[in-house]
Amino acid sequence: MSYNTVVNDSTGEYTEKKSRFIAVLHHIETEEQAAEFLSDIKTKYWDARHNVYAYVLRDGTVKFSDDGEPHGTAAKPVLDVIVGNNLKNVIITVTRYFGGVLLGTGGLVRAYSAAAVDAVNNAVINTVRLCAEFEIECNYNQFDSVKNYITKQVCLMLNTDYTENIVTCGYLPDENFDNFKNELTEIFAGNIKIIKKREIYYPL
Repeated sequence: MSYNTVVNDSTGEYTEKKSRFIAVLHHIETEEQAAEFLSDIKTKYWDARHNVYAYVLRDGTVKFSDDGEPHGTAAKPVLDVIVGNNLKNVIITVTRYFGGVLLGTGGLVRAYSAAAVDAVNNAVINTVRLCAEFEIECNYNQFDSVKNYITKQVCLMLNTDYTENIVTCGYLPDENFDNFKNELTEIFAGNIKIIKKREIYYPL
């Protein structure tokens, strides 16, 4: 299981018939963080006619608001951009400064979508995967072979402790853990300790 997210904010903009649409893409972890960010946006753009938003959390929570625009013309296009890019734990706000000319249903959908797309295109996107945090305990004679095996895998080493034995920890995609454990167990004829400490989402 994997999804995309962002760490830093990115912005996008679109102008149609003097109406200005300003999009901000922002990382969130909770609904409370989404509400706080939306409040900041409304404070920053206090003089704008509309502050539309949509957000998706990793746990499946989805919320969006047209903020006074005709139903389906603003927040849904923004949400579609989030979903279409497999983004989670993000919120996109699109602020509209009205230019005095009505855009119609199609024009609004196009404008809100274009601003959101621009923000996504300007973002640094990380792919986050469900990972297993593993721990391997081996003796000093085994360690070079263990390290050589690990470096050929899709994984991240965290730390290694050198005591009576060597204990090394890292992350690898959760779906690879069973094969990882079985192969190492076979290589060392069972004379090695390999455990999964926990599952964690991580950009690997």
